[in-house]
Amino acid sequence: MNLDKFLCWFNSTGVITENVNVCYSDSSGFGLYSRRSLIEKNSLVLSIPENLFIKPSFENNNLTGFEHLIIYLLEEKSNPYVNFLRSIQPIPQWCLFSNDKYPRQLLDKMKKHLNKYNLSRIKIQQYNDDQFQWAYYIINTRCVHFPMDVSSKDQDNNLCLIPYLDFVNHSIEPNTMSNFNSLTRSYEIRTIKPIDINEQITFLYNPHPNVDLFIEYGFVLTSNLYNQLNIENELEQILSNEKIQIIQS
Repeated sequence: MNLDKFLCWFNSTGVITENVNVCYSDSSGFGLYSRRSLIEKNSLVLSIPENLFIKPSFENNNLTGFEHLIIYLLEEKSNPYVNFLRSIQPIPQWCLFSNDKYPRQLLDKMKKHLNKYNLSRIKIQQYNDDQFQWAYYIINTRCVHFPMDVSSKDQDNNLCLIPYLDFVNHSIEPNTMSNFNSLTRSYEIRTIKPIDINEQITFLYNPHPNVDLFIEYGFVLTSNLYNQLNIENELEQILSNEKIQIIQS
């Protein structure tokens, strides 16, 4: 794993990380944790400058920004962040099993998700299936919405990867919020309530119900106020704990 090399490179960029530390746990994977107590609301936890963002090149008009990023990940050999990502397995476990096992309310969204995946696969055929799948899901699980200087308002054309930011995990009761600061041209994480030392830093990705969390990221929350349908019990009957991550919330 190239985590140490990535962190060494990232710290050399001048980004101040004195408030946070990257740690790994079996329950939530990699996460960002506070090195000190942050009591005041709106305290700056982390600021990542725009020059570190990985943005689509838009060199090929037939590809979306999402698809440009797929090619970038598969072609880039020297970026320490990309080299670290190569040690990550981002593919939601449901993709590895027959869809007919899953609750009916999941199937329509699974089909829509796979149709989008297959459309991109048809356009990008120069890589094998494993390579493409890895790059696709790295972007799908880690990209950040970011308005690009293009006429399209399509979500797949207005996104980027932000090194280090993707260590921050999702929570429906977050202790921070994230936003792009147009004055400093940086992506910032700021506190919305006091944070204790060694507490995990979290923010709300989006108000996702468990159906969306399961399909897009491969995990569900036991208590999710954004749920429209309850699928946890059915999923637990289908999949073992090794195949689905059920996070206590």
